[in-house]
Amino acid sequence: MAGANGLARKSGPMRPKATERRSASGGSEQRAAVAMQRIDRLLDEDWQTSIKTHKVFGAKYNDEAFSPAEMRRINAEIGAAPVRSVALRGGFIPNQTNLHVQNLRTIVSRGRIDINERSDKLPQVVIRKNGERHVFDGHHRVAAAMLLGDSKIKARVYRES
Repeated sequence: MAGANGLARKSGPMRPKATERRSASGGSEQRAAVAMQRIDRLLDEDWQTSIKTHKVFGAKYNDEAFSPAEMRRINAEIGAAPVRSVALRGGFIPNQTNLHVQNLRTIVSRGRIDINERSDKLPQVVIRKNGERHVFDGHHRVAAAMLLGDSKIKARVYRES
């Protein structure tokens, strides 16, 4: 399936196995353990310190999505964008190529409550452009929420004009 930008995309973000979905519905410690198992499965075979973002987000990094001038303008205007609840289904296009495993493990071990508390103070940034959702900031927190099986995140949503 190709996105509006012409890049090949998978059908969506990584889907947990049926046994993981059942066990992830338990307590937060169990959900974190399942997420840690997913991280172990996703580790880059050559680089045990990172995971390619497309393995979690379901879409490859697009370095042509935003020009340097667009990035500067978005950074200047993002503070005025509203914070909303954003569904995690449907996937996102990442704005970076890798997720650092140690950062991801730390966020997962803190769990959903920590992700939501951090989102209140420093929300993830999602940009809607050409009908697609791009993660502009907060890749590790969004990935952790996906791996924990959350259905929504709080994010500052910026609509590209």
